[in-house]
Amino acid sequence: MALVPTTAPLPIDCSLYQHTVALGENKNFEMDYVVIDDDDSDDNKLYLKAQLRYTKQAWLSIGMSSSKYFMVPGDAIVGLPNSKQVLKYDMTTSALDGSGVTVKSAAQQTLFDTSVEQNSTMTVMQFTKALEEEGDLTIDGYGTNFFLWAYGTSNDFIYHEKAGLVALNLQPCTSDGSGSEVDPVVPMDGNIPQPVDLQSYYASHGWLAALAWGVFTPVAIGASLVKPLFPFLQKNGLWYKIHFYANCMTLLLTTISFGVAVAAQELKLRPEGTSANHFSEVAHASIGLAIMIVLCVQVLGGIWRPDKVDMTKQVGDNQETRRKRQQKRSRSGWELSHRFLGLGMIGLCWYQCHTGLELYELLSQSTTDYIALFWGITGTLGGLILVGTVLGTFKKKETTTTTTNAKTTKDGDDDIENNDNTMNNNNSTVNGNGYTRGETMEAMTNEFDNSREVSQTRSCDDDDAPPDDTQDNSHNDENVIELNESCEVDLVGEVAVTTSSISEEAPSMSVDDEKKNNDAETTTISSSSKSNTEEGNDATPHNESSTDEQHLPAQDNLEEENKLSSDGAD
Repeated sequence: MALVPTTAPLPIDCSLYQHTVALGENKNFEMDYVVIDDDDSDDNKLYLKAQLRYTKQAWLSIGMSSSKYFMVPGDAIVGLPNSKQVLKYDMTTSALDGSGVTVKSAAQQTLFDTSVEQNSTMTVMQFTKALEEEGDLTIDGYGTNFFLWAYGTSNDFIYHEKAGLVALNLQPCTSDGSGSEVDPVVPMDGNIPQPVDLQSYYASHGWLAALAWGVFTPVAIGASLVKPLFPFLQKNGLWYKIHFYANCMTLLLTTISFGVAVAAQELKLRPEGTSANHFSEVAHASIGLAIMIVLCVQVLGGIWRPDKVDMTKQVGDNQETRRKRQQKRSRSGWELSHRFLGLGMIGLCWYQCHTGLELYELLSQSTTDYIALFWGITGTLGGLILVGTVLGTFKKKETTTTTTNAKTTKDGDDDIENNDNTMNNNNSTVNGNGYTRGETMEAMTNEFDNSREVSQTRSCDDDDAPPDDTQDNSHNDENVIELNESCEVDLVGEVAVTTSSISEEAPSMSVDDEKKNNDAETTTISSSSKSNTEEGNDATPHNESSTDEQHLPAQDNLEEENKLSSDGAD
């Protein structure tokens, strides 16, 4: 029997990739790899030589986690097309903003044969890595390993578009092909936790927060700032009702939004036995917690605010006045802190909404510009409120000026009216003799007339009597001259008294004119009284006491009347 020659199997080239694994759906993301045994080295190290291929332009990544199924803590190898670099990263947190993924130090960048290439339809990343390295997680070259994979939405290294997990059974490549018959892909068991789609949670959280701080909060603040411009807001405290209920809506929506965010963080995949980092993973979460606390303080402070205090009726320095002054200081301090805290909160919350929408756009990969939409609505409301505040301030100043001028005019009219009332009251005031002012003047005039008639009876009537033949004619002529002068003086006094009496009863006479006329009366009557007294002493010495008794009461009453007139003018 003839012998059939046999052909020896060709040796396997272990420098080439020996296995291909589909990582993404529809084979749009695949990895080619081979485990190399370095026979030339003294320590016989094993190396993983790999190539990642993605059918779009984006950054690519492959890594391992110490928690097996979860991203953190772990190591990652990332290909960056923009910088043409393939680098090793530490994964410490799964923060949405990528802050938990940091590049390793230069001493740990031990990859070699690295490259990142792109064309219009493909991105390819290549690297070679030792399976055991100080500072890195160890890859088992003779067993099953769980690898994490991801790719981004673009070349910019931000939040990934897709991520997943694959289990590979690694075996070193040999020239004779031993071990190559082992299936590299290990089926996943049913106990692997599946990630929850959190997109709906993030969307609800964002919409609620944007509505609360982009709409209701500006309306609440605007109602208190523009009320001077719109009088109807001040009727029945309408502005306060809008301010109060809009703030209540802000509190309600913010509370629900806060609860949704906490629930989403709780549902995120994490290693068993670990707790969710609700407020320390990213700055957005920490600021959200601070806003929630301050918001509760602000609302409670608005409900239990100090009462307003009316100090216009407080007179003196008694205990009640001191208590109200202290309460007024408390109210002023509360108003100042409430306003500044509210303005600070709305600024911080607008920043929070902006950064939150940035994160949401990264997660959702939406083409809608939510940031522009938010600032368009909020900016319009804020601009209208600012214009209304400025116009309201000018209107308030104008109203205050008009009110002040009107009050000044009214006060002047009240002073004139009070002076007229004082004059009328003085005219009807009863003096010490039981007479009113008009009756006093009449009585004084009558008393003076009686005194004048007595004087004229003793002087002027004697002028008409026939001369005594027994007296010297020259002496009679002198008596006639004196009597005529006395009659003239009395006549002047009578006219002055009559004129003064008429002037006192004139309703249009001002207080100053009245005072001047009263002074003139005193001067005229005093002159008349002096003349009468002197003439009476010369002509009728025996009637001196009678004349003084009748004239002096009238003069005293007139001086008392002048005093009353002066008091009324004051």
